[in-house]
Amino acid sequence: MPDSQSGGSEPIITTGKRKRGPADLITVIVALVIIGVVAANVLKNTGEEQTSTDVEDTTSEEQQTQNPEETEPTPDIGDIVMTYMTGSEFQEKTRAESTINGSQGKTPGSQDYEYIVSGVVQDETNPDLVYFATQSNKPLGNFVGVYQFNTKTLQWQRFYKNSFLPEDKLGPKELRVIGKDGRDLIVLVDRLDRDEEDCDSFWLIGTKAPYELMSLNLDKPLDGLASYTIPSAVRLSEQDRVEDCLAK
Repeated sequence: MPDSQSGGSEPIITTGKRKRGPADLITVIVALVIIGVVAANVLKNTGEEQTSTDVEDTTSEEQQTQNPEETEPTPDIGDIVMTYMTGSEFQEKTRAESTINGSQGKTPGSQDYEYIVSGVVQDETNPDLVYFATQSNKPLGNFVGVYQFNTKTLQWQRFYKNSFLPEDKLGPKELRVIGKDGRDLIVLVDRLDRDEEDCDSFWLIGTKAPYELMSLNLDKPLDGLASYTIPSAVRLSEQDRVEDCLAK
């Protein structure tokens, strides 16, 4: 009698290639579309990133080009004293005038009485010492002097004096002490009839005819006034100051 077998059936093994239907074709098309969309997005993002980098690079180059101008160092004027007070800013003006004139026997209101003119320069090492020029406008000429004055002891010393005659075809002259370069006082040869402006620079005025920049050596005052060439750093500094003043 044959052996008995449990119920069920052996798996059916099918050999050979299965035919692809319409559903398979749709699947392939959808996959290709998805791949295309992903690739397009990748290329788009890459292009945007590249464009952004180019702009940043360009901006960086522009900044590098502009930075040297924006960070240009302030001109080095060295030890030159180029600041001065106006006559009205010099608080000891009246007392200095009274002291200098009184010791010379000159009385207020007389033709010989000397008045301090702008500017007044303070010594860089001794704040009690100031330097200034004076004038007394006589009918026969404008008398000028250049002085050192000690505001504490009231002692004074005259380093220079001269008289400018009214026959000068360019107009009567006056002197202004505007700075100090070492042992040299810097003096502007100005004109009495020049119209003054709020943003004037005595340093720059002295570079244009008929005005002059001169120096007076404190150790050799008898040598008189000598021509003075304004340093380029001082010129640039004063040009900047005037431009800032005019822009306000």
